Amino acid sequence: MSLLADLRNGTYGIRFHPPPVFALEVDEGTFASFRDEEHRVDWSLEFSPLIVDLSPNQDDVLREDRRIDTTAVFESCFESGRQRQDSSAVVQGGDLTESFGFPPERLLSVPRTKRDPAWSPVVSVARVTFGGVPALQVIYRMA
Repeated sequence: MSLLADLRNGTYGIRFHPPPVFALEVDEGTFASFRDEEHRVDWSLEFSPLIVDLSPNQDDVLREDRRIDTTAVFESCFESGRQRQDSSAVVQGGDLTESFGFPPERLLSVPRTKRDPAWSPVVSVARVTFGGVPALQVIYRMA
């Protein structure tokens, strides 16, 4: 099963052909991810059969759901990256403890979402129309 094949042939009512700069990394079931080296951006696509109420009177619920979901994804990606990273590869130069108020090792051990609960990985949220259907476009940091 391949999400990209389903999107190419229009199985879900839309067709998607990734641009040549998108290097396919994962294409399994209902999830696909790409890497755009030129722009240093990762793209993730996921099909979900869940119906989401995007009416404006649900904005508070949607906002909280986005906060929970994007924080969980950010923290999961942080943990994966931390496990791969050599802890001795701490940024050199200057007194980072003085700059940040805590030792530089903590930058590698605690995600920003835990250091600063007011910070959010969400970059932007927009209401869009996709194939004639209302949708929510959420751009957020994963790392």
